[in-house]
Amino acid sequence: MVGIAGDVFETLLLFFFCLVAILPGIHQRLPKSRMQCLMQRYLLFKTITSLIIAAIVTLALWLLDVDLILIFGMITFFLNFIPNIGSFIAIILPAPLVYLTPGKTLNDVVLVVLVPFLIHNTL
Repeated sequence: MVGIAGDVFETLLLFFFCLVAILPGIHQRLPKSRMQCLMQRYLLFKTITSLIIAAIVTLALWLLDVDLILIFGMITFFLNFIPNIGSFIAIILPAPLVYLTPGKTLNDVVLVVLVPFLIHNTL
């Protein structure tokens, strides 16, 4: 388990350094190309929208009384950078936990999948 956690940590750290490396002003000596400006702008807006979606999903999971909401919120934020499949995984991930939680019904599982699905597809 420690090996997997270390791999995940290293991947997230590398992802963070890649985001920092493309920030404006990091490499001032070279003039920016149009492509670099477009990539910086895309990643900035993608980061902002992923942060907003993750915050709203975290709030929705909190209202639905799901355990580990901060973990699911962070996972939602990072998986939003993976096109198509990332948001699907982030939507489905809390379902087994809710299903295995004593006192939760199948209606709770459906809501935990449906609400993040609607959030991802409307924002």
